[in-house]
Amino acid sequence: MADRKLVDNLIDSAEDKVPYDLGSEKALLSLCLKKDSSLNTILRSALTADDFYDERNRIIYQAISELYMNSKSVDRYLVNDYLSKKGQSEKVGGLTYLGIIDDSLAISANIDSYIEIVLEKSKLRRLIKVFGDLEKMAQKAKGSVKDIVDI
Repeated sequence: MADRKLVDNLIDSAEDKVPYDLGSEKALLSLCLKKDSSLNTILRSALTADDFYDERNRIIYQAISELYMNSKSVDRYLVNDYLSKKGQSEKVGGLTYLGIIDDSLAISANIDSYIEIVLEKSKLRRLIKVFGDLEKMAQKAKGSVKDIVDI
């Protein structure tokens, strides 16, 4: 049963309608775990943990960011240790999932493209949420049309 958590295609089908690219998310995390120069580039970009669709990837990126900001080294074992201390290692799949990410093939020359893809998908998800919220407000007729549109 624990292995099922590691399979990407088990993401809730209701959420399959939102845009995401797990390959680009994994590629970015893989580069963070492998190359200090890539880690520096990624963490200095506009990318935040909230831009990752997969909760596991959000948690891992946040952990990597926190380690980096505290001038700590980053690799799969150190990230797992950090997550363990925060009680989150199991939630992300532990060393097994971190190993899958670390073993992912990612090309550092494509780092800007991976960042752009993840950011673009994140922006689209935010737009979908905003329009969904507006739709709900309109259906419930809370406020005037002007109030809803001005949001």
